[in-house]
Amino acid sequence: MRRVEEVSRAVAGGLRAQVDFAMVAGCPPVVNDPDSAETVRRAAVEAVGEANVEFARPLTVGDDMACFLERVPGCYFLVGAGDPARTARPPHHHAEFDIDERALPVGLSTATRALLAWLR
Repeated sequence: MRRVEEVSRAVAGGLRAQVDFAMVAGCPPVVNDPDSAETVRRAAVEAVGEANVEFARPLTVGDDMACFLERVPGCYFLVGAGDPARTARPPHHHAEFDIDERALPVGLSTATRALLAWLR
């Protein structure tokens, strides 16, 4: 971060500008509640079948969902919105990302089934 500030000030100085640099904390890690994750897993199995549901290896995910999960138990789950067999896809948040819309009903069905389970 020190180097980012130095380079920013140098570039700004070269353009006769100034930089106000402040380092702020980023998102906390996303930590799923185990009971919520199991509810979502069961909902996904109901939605698409056991053969189509897998636990991803642990990921380092930073997302504002982490702030919600610090306050309320929940689960951040991935749907699989890219189809490598169709085309290579840029990652999420990339300007050229194009969601595979066939994933939308899967996510909606899974989330709805999990919500109904929690309401029971």
